[in-house]
Amino acid sequence: MRIGEINQQNYKSRLYLLGIKENGVIEALWKKILALLAFFAAFALLAAVPAPPAYAASVSVTVAQVPVFLNGVAVDNEGREYPLITYKDIVYFPMTWHDCRFLGLETEWDAAAGLKIKKSNVTGGYYAGSLPGVSANRQTALITAFPVSVNGKTIDNGQEEYPLLLFRNVTYFPLTWRFAADEFGWNYFYDRSGLHIDTTKKDPQAAYAPAVNISEVTLPGRVGLSAVTANGFFFYADGKNVLRAPVSNPSNPVIVLREAEIGDWHGTLKGHKFEDKTFLYMPVGSPTMGTDLLYCVEDDGSLTRVDQFVTEIDGISVRIGASIVAGAPLDNLTVKTVDDAEFRKIGDPNFCYGNVVSYDGNYLSITRKQAYEADLYYMGRYLYLLGADRAEFSQSSSKICRVNVDTGENTVLNQAAADKFYIRDGSIYFMNEKKQLSTMDLDGGSVKTLLDTSVKTFVLFGDDVYYVSSEDDGIFRFSDGVSVNPGAKALHTMSARDNLTGKEFIRYDCFAVEDQYLWCSFQLTDVNPYSAFLISREGNIVYQYGPEADKLLIDGNNFYILK
Repeated sequence: MRIGEINQQNYKSRLYLLGIKENGVIEALWKKILALLAFFAAFALLAAVPAPPAYAASVSVTVAQVPVFLNGVAVDNEGREYPLITYKDIVYFPMTWHDCRFLGLETEWDAAAGLKIKKSNVTGGYYAGSLPGVSANRQTALITAFPVSVNGKTIDNGQEEYPLLLFRNVTYFPLTWRFAADEFGWNYFYDRSGLHIDTTKKDPQAAYAPAVNISEVTLPGRVGLSAVTANGFFFYADGKNVLRAPVSNPSNPVIVLREAEIGDWHGTLKGHKFEDKTFLYMPVGSPTMGTDLLYCVEDDGSLTRVDQFVTEIDGISVRIGASIVAGAPLDNLTVKTVDDAEFRKIGDPNFCYGNVVSYDGNYLSITRKQAYEADLYYMGRYLYLLGADRAEFSQSSSKICRVNVDTGENTVLNQAAADKFYIRDGSIYFMNEKKQLSTMDLDGGSVKTLLDTSVKTFVLFGDDVYYVSSEDDGIFRFSDGVSVNPGAKALHTMSARDNLTGKEFIRYDCFAVEDQYLWCSFQLTDVNPYSAFLISREGNIVYQYGPEADKLLIDGNNFYILK
């Protein structure tokens, strides 16, 4: 086919496949291309093959003026900190952490290896990242000089017709068919309304997971895993004192509680958010004879001592005493209803409520819990919580109890040892005597076994149940039996060791729940490069974290990984 016989419409289609052009550019480009082709046809025998363009240090770009829709979300491009830009009449996309995960990509940066991008099943929410004053006038970007790979393939940026750019310290990719469709798997097109990039066809929930902010933090002098975040501050222990450091500048901590003020403290610092307040508590003394120091975090980061925490549930106030004193009536459960002038005791006076008591025939373990961290539900004038009979401490464990707030009557609903339970849709989820995931009615009847195999621990999240299998320590989703991270083992730690038998007691602290998200922790192995997954309520993997993390702090949509 001669040049003059090229079909114009077919060539326009090829231009669309090559890259997204801004509105009105196609016709002008077509005329230029015909002129250039005619020129080269006339002088083909005389002209030498042109050398590849020089590797430029900087180029001029503009903020893209075409309307943009990401998974149906209209983008305020001129107001974004990292807008879509245009270079060589091709729209470029910012490979930010949020934008990549919103569209099913995973990024990893290493100072030596550079930027790695791969198509993944991660999904995240849309994050606008506005920056007032962004101008559509011509601006400057750099052609990236550091290594970049996509799905394991190294990009030779010096040979790219549309090179990768660096704009506002973020890498930008051209929206060519090769990258957008073939490598990223995006469904993208241009119509009268603007540019559309869509991934919801392969993942219907991708557009609905809320956006999160994840950052790595190092706290100077931190000892152990005790750390809390509240009101724009980190609170943590250095082994003797409690320190506070601004989230914006964690390298500048100050001491807020000294060892002399705390007393016989073991360095454990925990936090609990209740309504709009955060409370810090520190266990002091022995597990059986000790108590807790409780502080409220004020708006300015100062701490106010609180005598005892009160949990408000549907119009009643509940207090659970933390002390366990052998040989004396426990009476550690008190309530106050709208008809009560003062708190009154309910339940069996010989029971220890809220605390986790565990006995396996050789070793007795008691974990004190305040009302705000205990499994506690109030339904139909009954409180549901864990309880253990003092008379059976030496040969039994905590059970699931139901206590009538009017009569004070205590009913033990199950005979199997329990360290946790959940209530959802009128059913109690727990582990039976064989450690099988089970349910029962609110009165203890209609017990059903959900899994034939035993589990190490479990958590209810979203509309599903996640559990650790006793067979391989993997984390599975109950609804479909699928492993969250095939081949990976749930993270666990040794909580205690029997000095006589040498037996180790393992604690599975592999789940952390914060409103919209579930954090699952794994052991790093040769077959598993991820220490944690972040999962949305819809069951989507929002984030996969590689390096080993000491602890995760969650504050709303802000996730802080302590290293």
